[in-house]
Amino acid sequence: MQREIANWIWTRRWHALSVVVALLVLAELAGVQSLRDQVAGMRPPNRYENFYRYMAQELNAPLLCRKIPWSVREGAGIDVAASYARSDCFETIAGNTGNPWLCWSVKRLGAVSVVRRQTSVWSCVYGARRHEHGGIAVPPEELVQFFLQMGYRPEALHLEGVTPAIVQGRDLPRGQIYDAYMLFLRELDGSKRDAAHVSARRRLIERVEALQGD
Repeated sequence: MQREIANWIWTRRWHALSVVVALLVLAELAGVQSLRDQVAGMRPPNRYENFYRYMAQELNAPLLCRKIPWSVREGAGIDVAASYARSDCFETIAGNTGNPWLCWSVKRLGAVSVVRRQTSVWSCVYGARRHEHGGIAVPPEELVQFFLQMGYRPEALHLEGVTPAIVQGRDLPRGQIYDAYMLFLRELDGSKRDAAHVSARRRLIERVEALQGD
């Protein structure tokens, strides 16, 4: 009799544990915010986090998406639901490269919406299969500031071995500085595999990773 009671208690406990696990799984699938997010509070991305995302998409470097905390959210629109900026970062690269494996790093924010588009694993896979291109931009002045902060001087960019030298001078026009950085960035999108491009791309990614936000 005592053994039967013990078995019944064990069965009930196991059933209760299974229910708890199932609820946790459903909560995750539903996009319910984690306890860490709830404690930290959600906020819009700052200029550093926008730059991380921009460089991640331009360099096809999903590792940089991980610099964006889960507590950073993109705002909702008329037909677009709010989303994790980190998830948007992975989804953009998945669409640009056609790589659906990146979608396992995507998480939906909030419960399922039937009226607004949501960033989720499934929207990411759909975009990757269709090679949907997208992304964000950063203001030219900010891009120049960030490159200078990372130690890239426009007159020395050619030393990286991937772009030609530009005219030297203290009074180099701001627009020409921006164009030099953009040319450098386009050269390092990952499409070229020679030693110079691979090394320069790796150094740039490492410098972006080392940037510390406000």
